[in-house]
Amino acid sequence: MTNILICGLHKTGTTGLYDAVKRAVRDNDPPYVFLFEPKSPVPFVALDRYAPQRPILTKILMLQLDSCELDYDRFPRRIMTVRDPRDIAVSRLLFRPLQGRTSYHIDPRRLEPFVAALKEKEADPTSHSVISLHRLATRLGFDGGTWDRVQRQMAQLVRTVDAHDFHLVRYEDFVEGRLDTVSDYLDTELVNARATDIGWLSHIPRSMGYGEWRHWFLEEDDRFFGELFGDFMQRFGYDDWSRPQTQVIDPTTSSDYVSGKVARLIGERQERQRKWSVDWVTEPAQVTELRSMAEDGRATWAYRLALVLSRGVVDRDVPGAIHWAREAAVLGHRAAVGVLIDLLAGHRADDPVAQGERRFWELEQRRRAAEAKVETETADELEQLRRELRARERELVRIRRSTAFRAASLVGALVRSRRAAIPRIVRVVRRWVRR
Repeated sequence: MTNILICGLHKTGTTGLYDAVKRAVRDNDPPYVFLFEPKSPVPFVALDRYAPQRPILTKILMLQLDSCELDYDRFPRRIMTVRDPRDIAVSRLLFRPLQGRTSYHIDPRRLEPFVAALKEKEADPTSHSVISLHRLATRLGFDGGTWDRVQRQMAQLVRTVDAHDFHLVRYEDFVEGRLDTVSDYLDTELVNARATDIGWLSHIPRSMGYGEWRHWFLEEDDRFFGELFGDFMQRFGYDDWSRPQTQVIDPTTSSDYVSGKVARLIGERQERQRKWSVDWVTEPAQVTELRSMAEDGRATWAYRLALVLSRGVVDRDVPGAIHWAREAAVLGHRAAVGVLIDLLAGHRADDPVAQGERRFWELEQRRRAAEAKVETETADELEQLRRELRARERELVRIRRSTAFRAASLVGALVRSRRAAIPRIVRVVRRWVRR
């Protein structure tokens, strides 16, 4: 198997497709490294160094694509998901309380007026336009970015597809299970997304349908989103604007979704945001959630899982702890390296292979420490230079404002042009006399 990149806009089925591919390649040898929404090049650089033989499956949103600094040639299989942007607008609306950092700090009571407006929309679909509900979400403090930003991401998607030969997967085909084309492209059979269970990411799927916008949009939405997304819709064939005479909105994918699943997840995320402790993990279900997150390339959670398994808070599993400490280490997690060294030294002291690996990580730990020291010293030197530069700039400003500098400037001007300099000399002399 080969490296696979899945990319797309937010709420376009990237997670479902990622999970389907992940299931299809899970038993590959050597095992795949799964990276769910990395936000920097760190894991890719670390994998180049520590596990270059392992293939990679990664899902990256358009929003984070540039920050990952990808070498596209490294991913011979590249897939881009596309979806009707009008359905994206509805889906983004209902996901906004969970988007970005909103759910980690917002008062859950702010959901109440949002849910109330959704219920009004369900009872009378003409009562609120989609764009007015987005404006309400903004007033309530729900993250969502700006529509100009979404428009720029759509333009970036088109440029990326054209420049890097992506295989397109339409969201509508994916949810209907029409996967033959993408299965052929990957040379592996994918499972219909509706049959999957995506663990810690189970909050992301909502309706798993399409055409929902037809029951949500009003004329105001047609005008606003038609102007905003027109080029994208034309490029990918989303040009049907017909709506049913009777609009029907299902509460289970609207107000019930927000008041139930979304509200619960906000509470869980805010609880999780407290400083994490191994002692918090007291139930097998918590270990399962840790493992689910660790499997998706979340290095911090792989490290935490290693700590939990090594200390036996629920069930002690030292080989499992070694595995997850190693997974975190190869993704560049510094603290995991120390844990891995200790586990290899204590659990497999008579195994020459394990001890060879331990010595390797000890050398890496020293190298990283030396690099960190150099980085710190370099940063300190740069900061000192910045301070000196700021001091010089302040001194230059003081000099320019001084009477001596002005007098010298006037003398120079007098030499160049007596007529232009005389009025200035008179003004300076008068100011000097007043002093």
